[in-house]
Amino acid sequence: MVFSSLNFLLIFLPIVLLLHSVLPFKYKNIVLLAASIIFYAWGEPVYVILMILSIGFNYMSGLVLGELEDPHMRKRQLIFAVAVNLLLLGFFKYAGFLVSMINTILPLKIEFRALALPVGISFYTFQALSYVIDVYRKKVKPQENPLNFAVYITMFPQLVAGPIVKYSDIELQLSNRRISRAKFGQGIERLLFGLSKKVLLANNLGLLYETIQASGSRSIMTSWLGIFAYTLQIYFDFSGYSDMAIGMGKMLGFTFPENFNFPYISDSITEFWRRWHMTLSGWFREYVYIPLGGNRVSKPRHILSLLIVWVGGHQIAQSTMQVGDMMAFIQYAMQVIMSFLFISMMFVMVPRASVSAERVHEVLATQPSVRDKEQPRHLPQPVRGVVEFRDVSFRHGGADEPVLHHVSFTAKPGQTTAFIGSTGSGKSTLVNLIPRFYDVSEGSILLDGIDVRDIPQKELRAAIGYVPQKGMLFSGSIASNLRYGDEEASEKKLRTACDVAQATEFVSGLPEGLDTYVSQGGTSVSGGQRQRLSIARALVKKAPVYIFDDTFSALDFKTDARLRGALAGYTNGATVLIVAQRVSTIMNAEQIIVLDEGKIVGKGTHKELLKTCPEYREIAESQLSKEELA
Repeated sequence: MVFSSLNFLLIFLPIVLLLHSVLPFKYKNIVLLAASIIFYAWGEPVYVILMILSIGFNYMSGLVLGELEDPHMRKRQLIFAVAVNLLLLGFFKYAGFLVSMINTILPLKIEFRALALPVGISFYTFQALSYVIDVYRKKVKPQENPLNFAVYITMFPQLVAGPIVKYSDIELQLSNRRISRAKFGQGIERLLFGLSKKVLLANNLGLLYETIQASGSRSIMTSWLGIFAYTLQIYFDFSGYSDMAIGMGKMLGFTFPENFNFPYISDSITEFWRRWHMTLSGWFREYVYIPLGGNRVSKPRHILSLLIVWVGGHQIAQSTMQVGDMMAFIQYAMQVIMSFLFISMMFVMVPRASVSAERVHEVLATQPSVRDKEQPRHLPQPVRGVVEFRDVSFRHGGADEPVLHHVSFTAKPGQTTAFIGSTGSGKSTLVNLIPRFYDVSEGSILLDGIDVRDIPQKELRAAIGYVPQKGMLFSGSIASNLRYGDEEASEKKLRTACDVAQATEFVSGLPEGLDTYVSQGGTSVSGGQRQRLSIARALVKKAPVYIFDDTFSALDFKTDARLRGALAGYTNGATVLIVAQRVSTIMNAEQIIVLDEGKIVGKGTHKELLKTCPEYREIAESQLSKEELA
């Protein structure tokens, strides 16, 4: 069954989409897995067993890698898993070629019956390898749900022709994805676009090429026409299938990576490689090229390539070899060389890995300094949010001087307590003591009259909405990021938080709104947008205590002012602690604490500090005009 067939377009796909859309989420992956197996078995039922074995083996390999702690055992398991996958792929793709080469070189006549190549074996093997390797690298956690893992391997939209989807790309989407009408419509549009490429362009260009090839004598213009037809036919065929896969992925709630980016407008071979089958080239770059040394190519490799081309050129000139045969030989020769390079690299990498593993083990064996007590105390419900510092001093381990000296103050619910001071005065350290990122060296910090060291960390941090200096987002949709503090938050609650954080304007302008995919770290959005989404995520939590650690510095003055105005109403009744560099951000705070070299040198309102605190007055005069100060 192919995407362009009537059976697929008029029967298979509508049934799958209907079942996937009407059934509850817990059944969606079951529908998708069943559909993928049926799709795969349509052409070659016997190879379904091979796929199931591959799924089971790689699923167990991931679990074993996740449980193993010994670095040597983990590496052995990785090598075993990679070897099994490559042997499986190599047997079906290269066994016949290897036997023919042996028969050619040696006086042997080994019989080999060529087997049909399982559909999509390269794609699902590459996806399985990326999963196992990323689990080993601890980039992703092992998938414990076999259903989700099976869906990842077998997903029919991209099984046959790609794009190659790494597990990290859709990890969250496997267990939490949303289908909106806008996304579904975009999927239909992309599917039809790809179908048009395949049926209207690729197929007709293929017929044109075959007609020209079958003709006897050809003029130069006809030959060039055949070349262009073949070139475009290949592109429209591959990219058409990729477009259809991406479109069907959107219709099922998934966001697949792009695979082609107009490669024929490239200015160089390098750029062409980056634009053609991007997921495949990216896979080889991440999992083969970089591990083997990257661009550090040796001279012998260059010499060998030149030698092959030189000898092959003479053979082609003598009509004893075709260009395609020479290119295939180059590719296979490079694969052999890469295998030997890999073996040699192992002798270099193993000692490095051994030393690195020992260092990693030292880190993992280190006991955390922040621990829960065996008999903790629990916060009263509801949590009021009174934060009190009692003669708090803090010193980093091994430091000669404390970062904070005898700090005492009380932050009350319904009020904003702000901290300001020069760089290095201890502002961030102070607020980071509240959620116990560190423990105080002297004194105590109380939340509703209970020492935070007596409260379980999970319970303590559940009562705090925290926004760090540098906003950090996770891979997934904007909605999944906002629900980090409250998994059950409604869409209305998310939009309210976005309104307060001044994120609604740019979120609503995105094609998929709250369902827009965000890359790991939030690199797909600007710094200001990332910071506003981080603020919105904290506000969704509706916590009794909010900590904003120099959060507003990434915002322009206009956005800063609007956000603070909206924030005052939203956090009414909560204890708000703000670390700031701008005086304008904290002018209206009920309590401003001025720090200098870890000590409190001023405490009061803006007007009071202008009169009583020279340090604060100096900061204010450097930022505000006389009219603003008045």
